[in-house]
Amino acid sequence: MQHHRHLGWPVSHGFKVAIGTLASLAQAYLNVSVSAWGPLAIDPSGRYAYLPGATSAPGGLVSQFSINSDGTLTPLTPATVAATQGAVAVTISPSGQTAYVISTCIDTACDGQIEPYTIGANGTLTPTGAVTLTGAHVNPVDMVTDGSGSNVFLLANAMGVDTNAGAVYQYAIDSMGRLVADTPASLTVASGAVAESTNGSNLYALSANAIGFASGLPPGGHIDHYAIGSGGLLTAVGTTTVAASLPTSMTLVVAH
Repeated sequence: MQHHRHLGWPVSHGFKVAIGTLASLAQAYLNVSVSAWGPLAIDPSGRYAYLPGATSAPGGLVSQFSINSDGTLTPLTPATVAATQGAVAVTISPSGQTAYVISTCIDTACDGQIEPYTIGANGTLTPTGAVTLTGAHVNPVDMVTDGSGSNVFLLANAMGVDTNAGAVYQYAIDSMGRLVADTPASLTVASGAVAESTNGSNLYALSANAIGFASGLPPGGHIDHYAIGSGGLLTAVGTTTVAASLPTSMTLVVAH
């Protein structure tokens, strides 16, 4: 599934895949009531999907859906749950019990925020209240979990006067579901943060030079490789240069 953002009328489009080609589902698209942001987040069971977005009033929300057997979406009841302004992404824990809503610039200090929600038996979200602030002018981009679900890695850009510095912030998840900053709290990425993904005990962070500079828009970017240790801590392994003029996304293809 993929979605397109349209200010006022975001639309989520669904496709089925057969022998490598795409065909529209019976319900080709679904209108949603927000200015959507980020991709659909799908829980590990494949039964529910979540889409963050902004409303015309202050604040934001997350649209929540069930995924039907034919791949189409049906809004849950209620269809949305409140979130802070600037909600940009949802990350689901491997257990399927927790959804983390990531937001940018939620207050006058322009703090980023991670807010966990419990996922009920019917797929609906309930906030836990265990909010984590990332720090002033730290703009979250994406967040992933390790395979154990005991650690999360937040990709973010720290806004400066002349540059945006990308970094991966690492947290442990305590017994109450709260995020606890690890030591060190973050590791830098080569340029402005764009996307991240994990593959087993490896994490890859994509960055773009143009995002890291206030002007000039230099082409290209990097993929930084980190090893995820047994305690969930990251160790930098190496960096690969990306020649694309402005890298925007990354997909890992795992051979079976």
